Amino acid sequence: MNDTEKTLRQKLNEEFENCVKEAKEQSTGQAIFDDLIIKAYVGNLYQSLKEQHSFALMYEMLGVNYDEILEEECNKVLNKYITIR
Repeated sequence: MNDTEKTLRQKLNEEFENCVKEAKEQSTGQAIFDDLIIKAYVGNLYQSLKEQHSFALMYEMLGVNYDEILEEECNKVLNKYITIR
């Protein structure tokens, strides 16, 4: 993993963690609803970041697959916080 990829992963992880923190402020105390809230928040952030085509192009020029890393970091945070499978 090169420095560019490592930095991208760290920044995306921070964004997703902050997103989950915001989602948890809407907690209902019921696991199924809380999971849905987290999924909705993370999904919205993921879609917003996915639509940033300039990021993908910039990272592609640097030899880093932005879309692949975005998906991996999204799945990592969902696997970390979603309790009901």
